Amino acid sequence: MESKDGAGQPSLSMSSSELRGSLADAKHSINGSEPIVNRGAKNRQPIRSYSKTTVMTEAGRQPWYNGDGHPIPPYIVGVAGGSASGKTSIAKEILRQLPNVSWVAIVTQDAFYKPLSEADTRLAFEQNYDFDHPNAIDQDLLIQCVRDLKQSRAVQIPVYSFTQHQRTNDTTYLYGQSVIVVEGLFVLQNRELVDLLDLKIFVQTDPDVMLARRIRRDIVERGRSMDGVLEQYFRFVKPSFDTFVGPSARAADIIVPGANNEVAIDVIAQHISKQLTRSYSCQLSQYTPYQNLGKERASDRMVRLVLGMSLNGNSVHAVEREPFSQPPDPKNAEIPFSLDKIRGILPIPPNVFIVPQTAQLVGLLTTLHDVKTGSGEFAYACKRIGAHVVEHAMSLLPYRECQVPLHTGGSYKGVELDVDHLCGISILRSGAILEEPLRRSFPALPLGSLLIQSSNSNYRPLLYSVKLPSFVRERSTAQTTYVFLTDAQIGTGAAAFMAIRVLLDHGVPEEHIILLTILASAKGGVWALYHAFPGVRIVTGGLDPDLEEYVLPDPQQPSTRTSPKSSACKSPELDQRQPPAQRRIFAISPGCGQMGDRYWGT
Repeated sequence: MESKDGAGQPSLSMSSSELRGSLADAKHSINGSEPIVNRGAKNRQPIRSYSKTTVMTEAGRQPWYNGDGHPIPPYIVGVAGGSASGKTSIAKEILRQLPNVSWVAIVTQDAFYKPLSEADTRLAFEQNYDFDHPNAIDQDLLIQCVRDLKQSRAVQIPVYSFTQHQRTNDTTYLYGQSVIVVEGLFVLQNRELVDLLDLKIFVQTDPDVMLARRIRRDIVERGRSMDGVLEQYFRFVKPSFDTFVGPSARAADIIVPGANNEVAIDVIAQHISKQLTRSYSCQLSQYTPYQNLGKERASDRMVRLVLGMSLNGNSVHAVEREPFSQPPDPKNAEIPFSLDKIRGILPIPPNVFIVPQTAQLVGLLTTLHDVKTGSGEFAYACKRIGAHVVEHAMSLLPYRECQVPLHTGGSYKGVELDVDHLCGISILRSGAILEEPLRRSFPALPLGSLLIQSSNSNYRPLLYSVKLPSFVRERSTAQTTYVFLTDAQIGTGAAAFMAIRVLLDHGVPEEHIILLTILASAKGGVWALYHAFPGVRIVTGGLDPDLEEYVLPDPQQPSTRTSPKSSACKSPELDQRQPPAQRRIFAISPGCGQMGDRYWGT
């Protein structure tokens, strides 16, 4: 009943009578051969399925870029095999087995079936259209999507209806996955697609089991008849396997059995984890400018490193420290506070714009810094400073001349915004402080958000959710979009760094991103952002001179005491309490504390 083809793989060779006689024998193995074993999946959240594209996100995503802001590509796995061989089930189990890896996805080749003409649709409903030929797949679109994912870009995956034999109007938004599995009949058949894969897997399953699964699936899920399924199988499925699918196993790195495959899945998961560990360790060691700097103060070292690069050919301008320790002289209250009247010159990058320091603005900044300020007064000061920041940022947008008619006749020559799309994106949660000032200036402004939180063990950011306007998700319109990116303050700039990378991955040009903040440090973050993204402009309401490093106990790892088993062998070295685990954080100095907590009174 089973023969070997030129690739050494089992080919489907079964007569109709043999088929009907073997269905009963194969039926009991359908469920038993399922490769899902759910080991190591207790901490996973439920899988969310959109069509056949599966997305798994359980925790914040680690940074996927280096210190220069360049993205590190995700790990792409290709899984091929015969129809109903268990490709999707094996792909899900591989992802479940990955330890400490979040933001993974399965992209199925079935989503990329070509749209059918009216005549082809009739053939499909009559089960006379060959869906098992490589030409039925939109290979160009699939390859482009995989290539974009390889470059950490956001993509829209088509949603295909197997009952209507057409793509629907919906798409599946996919972005940010660190591991992506592409599964389908012809994943290893197209050389251009194979070259984009980091690991190539072929699933080999008993033909009886594959056929029994296909019959059950097509009858139950797709509403087809037994005779129609069998006719389609012998007419299209079997020849396709012999001609295209089976021979593609030559391109595989590993062949996985369709049943009893726990060991193979463990080996694959360990291999992927090893590759991810290497890329993450390389990326994280370059990500932050504050690591491995020895005893020298990190903030000072960072300013010297990046400033040294800036002085070698690039222009650098300076701003003076804001004298928060010295309140304004009441006698000169009517004179605006200009930069040349403030002591202590600090260099800042040329892409940083500071709102002119008038007496009113310095007074509001003084309110922010005062530890005795209540939440209501603090919120009011934030909104007023935010209004100044937004108004200043508006001057950085492009404008064009226009003529408007006058009530008295004639026309007035003025200007209007020269942008196709404009939106505000908040870095939650403190970035939401600037949403109200944005709304006051642009009442109909579309808003989005990025939930980025620091990890419990260190200051590295973790990406939890991406909610962007539709025209930002579409690359064609994102390229003409201007974005007001908001964060309450910029210290290390880690969250802003990640947020900018997200927008760039969606196609927003670097020069179209304007970062709005109430307070920033002259050291550290603004220089890291300038080094990686010199085209991004930063508008801040105030600038504090320093960035201090603090070492705090890690609440997740309390101190431990070691004690010998016998009191006779006690020693001071063994009996002493070990110091608690520590974590390093950086804070703006003098700063105004946790702005989100003070703003909302939490």
